[in-house]
Amino acid sequence: MPPRVGPATVQPAAPAPTGITYGTGYVNGVPRRIALAPIPNGKRMRSDAAAAFNRMHAAARAAGITLAPESGFRSMQEQEALWRAHRSGRGNLAARPGFSNHQGGIAVDINVNGWRSAQSRWLNQHAQEFGFRRTVPSEPWHWEYRP
Repeated sequence: MPPRVGPATVQPAAPAPTGITYGTGYVNGVPRRIALAPIPNGKRMRSDAAAAFNRMHAAARAAGITLAPESGFRSMQEQEALWRAHRSGRGNLAARPGFSNHQGGIAVDINVNGWRSAQSRWLNQHAQEFGFRRTVPSEPWHWEYRP
């Protein structure tokens, strides 16, 4: 008679953190698989950048400041559409597809309501504490996670 087999002793893998999805990101034109996590307004960023943004968002909210993301991670199709609009003169400045830091999941555009708004002042004073830097001088709304 064969030996009796008991219940499995192998533990199932831990579930992925809530809201994590995977997508193709691009860094300097090279595709790579990245973990994406949610940030407010239905946007996503690379998971480490999203965690930092969510901490920054909570700190701003505690100070009475609303940080509303308007753009986070972008797919290749989204970046291609923005690039075409930019090249045709119908859109804002946009990086070449595959070379946008939005496609790497580290860039976020935040509705700052102008250069002198409470949001802009708060970000300029505190964003670096959370690893964010404004990297495009002409765009007060564009912030990148660069810890």
